[in-house]
Amino acid sequence: MDNPLKKQGLYEFGEFRLDSIEKRLTRNGETIRIQPKAFDLLSLLVQNQGHLKTKDEILREVWSDTVVEENNLSINIHALRKLLGDAGKSIETVPRRGYRFKGEVREINIGNFAVEQNISNITVRQTATPTVIDGTSVINQQTVVFTEDAASQVADKLHQRIRRHNLRLIGAVLLTLSLAGIAYYFLRPNRRTTGVPFPSNVVLDSQVRTIAVLPFKNLTKERRDDALSIGLTDSLITKMGSMKRIAVRPTSAVLPFADGASPRAMSEKLHVSSVLEGTVQRIGNRLRVSVQLVAMPENKVLWARSLEEDSTDLLKIQESIAVQIASSLLENLTLEERTQLARNGTDSPEAFQLYLQGRYLLSRRTVDDLRKSIDAFEQAASKDPSFGLAHAGRADAYQLLAEYGGMPASEAFENSRQASSRALEINPDSAEARTSLAYTLAFYDWNWSEAESEFRLAISRNPNYPTAHQWFGEYLTTFGRFDEALVEIRRAEELDPTSAIIQTDIAAIYYLTRRFDRAVEQSDRVLEANPSFPYALSYRWISLEQTGQLEKAHESLAALDALFTPPAANARSSEAFRNGGWRGLWQLKYDLTKEPQFEGLWNNYVKAMSALRVGEYGEVFSLLEKAAVSRERWFVNLKFDPQWDPIRTDPRFAELIRRANLEP
Repeated sequence: MDNPLKKQGLYEFGEFRLDSIEKRLTRNGETIRIQPKAFDLLSLLVQNQGHLKTKDEILREVWSDTVVEENNLSINIHALRKLLGDAGKSIETVPRRGYRFKGEVREINIGNFAVEQNISNITVRQTATPTVIDGTSVINQQTVVFTEDAASQVADKLHQRIRRHNLRLIGAVLLTLSLAGIAYYFLRPNRRTTGVPFPSNVVLDSQVRTIAVLPFKNLTKERRDDALSIGLTDSLITKMGSMKRIAVRPTSAVLPFADGASPRAMSEKLHVSSVLEGTVQRIGNRLRVSVQLVAMPENKVLWARSLEEDSTDLLKIQESIAVQIASSLLENLTLEERTQLARNGTDSPEAFQLYLQGRYLLSRRTVDDLRKSIDAFEQAASKDPSFGLAHAGRADAYQLLAEYGGMPASEAFENSRQASSRALEINPDSAEARTSLAYTLAFYDWNWSEAESEFRLAISRNPNYPTAHQWFGEYLTTFGRFDEALVEIRRAEELDPTSAIIQTDIAAIYYLTRRFDRAVEQSDRVLEANPSFPYALSYRWISLEQTGQLEKAHESLAALDALFTPPAANARSSEAFRNGGWRGLWQLKYDLTKEPQFEGLWNNYVKAMSALRVGEYGEVFSLLEKAAVSRERWFVNLKFDPQWDPIRTDPRFAELIRRANLEP
């Protein structure tokens, strides 16, 4: 039996048109942004209008390339109904069985309107930038275009043939002719290309390409060049990440491969179709950078090049590499894309060197290195005050410094706000800076409406920036919009498949929606690859506690404590659990929060968790009040966090929710 998803055609329902050939959904002619799997799901239901598709059939046909949970199907159904508005009511749920599309669907048969056309009027023009392999220029992409005479003849014939039909079908006919032209070209070897102009904004292949930049290897073996290697890697990722048609794995995803990994291993781990690997070598006052772009899984070199420049001219090296990568991966770079690639943000080599140093230090994620990274970014900005990326890097560093306990939240977030705002003054299209600002607005200012607007703007500027989707997902969980949140977090996971924090955010959603067994399973998946990841350990123990599995909960809690708490205190905790069980353990923890030597170890929110478990409810509210005043990050989870159930009906709890503007 043929896979229904392989059907090709045009379908109309209500004000919508679904083009399964181009994978495009429009409403009254305007293109609607839709996730690929959601589009495939809608196509399947529309193409089988009036017929029930069982859940098993849908999962098998739409998600044939991966293993997913049934919950993922319901999330996509929910997203489709919201996207389609009134037309979404046509998606009918058949309880315990599946779904059917019950609305009226009209299939447009392109073949009925085929138009004969003299093939000599259809020409093929070379439009892709040549790639370079082993020093040889290779032309590998062609595009079909119409001459002016051909377009005129086509228009005349269309007018004669479809006078009785809806004029909206013209686009479908032209598509058929384009495909015919492609077939004719490839059946005629040695056909010469012509010089017919081709509009720069026409793109036949809009599929997003995935790439990972393997950390550059430092061949000089000087420690000062370690920062150069990682900084150049990070800078390229940032530059390529500004392009909507390329999904670049973030720096956090590729750093684990810094000690050496094959492109094949990296592509399999990060789920990418291409890998860039390179080396950096200092020769006197010059730098030699060698790079090659490898297509996976064929392990085929698409492009390779060596560049040697003065060590202060990294800007030229970066731009050259970025343009060549984009040209090799994409057909017909648009003017906007070329402009993005050429935009370095600074003409100052000194500022750029300091920026690379800052990105390297930021990647190390220690309090000391974060402080040093801020200093490097500030120096870069002083060299060139209009260098937007330096301000954006400073915004990120301040936020991380607050999260890692290196600076009070009030000071860190205010500094981050100023830095991201300055970056946006310089470049309003910076998704990174806009995401940082949105995070501050949400989780420090509690200005929820403005934060949501900023998150959505950031995603529109760069749909392939995983942090924007991740943080927006965390924002949505705050208000119980869990279906939407899971869609965003899953999108972030697609863009950064190895991120432990993104994967743990999925466990957090399961926990907050009281699916505790699923939260434990998801935490276990994270811990298989990252045995000491604190957030996964946190959601594992707290979910096990909710299911009454206290021995296992203690194991995960002890592993978490070992990461932060002095060994002597951990030994006391283990003894308390052996002698007094779960209550005895938390009584000790509550007592420890009052000892001076542990004063700075836990924030008020965590201290309140200890007080809660020993029944000191007056102290719980006192500590939560302090957490609210300090704007502690996890305070905003209060509304849906199951651990607070014992005090949920207390009027003081409702007041805390109101304080954080968490009520609609």
